[in-house]
Amino acid sequence: MIIDDFEHKVHDKIKECEDKAGFPQLEAYGLTQDDLDDYLFSKQAIFDSIDERKGKYFIPSFLFILPTLVLSAITADSNAIFIGVALGAVVLALYFVFLKIYDKSRMHRLYDEKIEKYIEDVLNF
Repeated sequence: MIIDDFEHKVHDKIKECEDKAGFPQLEAYGLTQDDLDDYLFSKQAIFDSIDERKGKYFIPSFLFILPTLVLSAITADSNAIFIGVALGAVVLALYFVFLKIYDKSRMHRLYDEKIEKYIEDVLNF
């Protein structure tokens, strides 16, 4: 079974090319193997959580339907359904914007310029 994710892609490239002349060496970047492994593991965990969330529709569905249910319980007005759907769409959009900001924040906190430069050089070798 071939695993095609970011962490394995970097490790496979290192294993494939580490003995070739001109290949980037960790020491030249002031890094250790543990630094690289920890960084790749953490970054892959973020990617995995983003991918895992894509297949789950319960929370987005609930957020979309909830305003309609609440407004229908409060009033019997026929416009309540349309207003509820509109509010549900707004809540759903805010949910996705929040998730996007949260994911970018996690990536920003993890970001290490030296390690990213090393990874870029390895993948471009």
